[in-house]
Amino acid sequence: MLKKIISRVLNFVAFFSFIGLLLFLYALTQQPSEPEPEPVSTSEIDANSGLYLTEDFKEGNEIAMLYICAITGHKTGMADDSLALLVKLNEYSGLERQRSGNLLDDANTWWEEESYAWDLDGMWKGECEQPLNNIRRTL
Repeated sequence: MLKKIISRVLNFVAFFSFIGLLLFLYALTQQPSEPEPEPVSTSEIDANSGLYLTEDFKEGNEIAMLYICAITGHKTGMADDSLALLVKLNEYSGLERQRSGNLLDDANTWWEEESYAWDLDGMWKGECEQPLNNIRRTL
């Protein structure tokens, strides 16, 4: 009877030792976890927020990006109608003229102060082209 108990205890210990070994080997094969990267802003607007009139540009939100895309399309010739699209969109959405003017001033400031640091072709293809095409279709 004592032999049976010792045999069962040894089997129990061997089984869980084997499981522990498997878990240890599994842990060794896993990549060390890396800290989550900081979220990347769509622009470096945060660093230059003192340059801008509107909260939209100070925060770097979607409407700021739309105006950046419009000014980029206009200045580079990638979308000659981009400013006309903004006018139509503002009429359609009822955006106040003063706010629209401030946003356009901020977009021009962005162009003068920050556009040099951007891959404008990449930004255009990745961030601007499709949204402006969607606006064209909608309006």
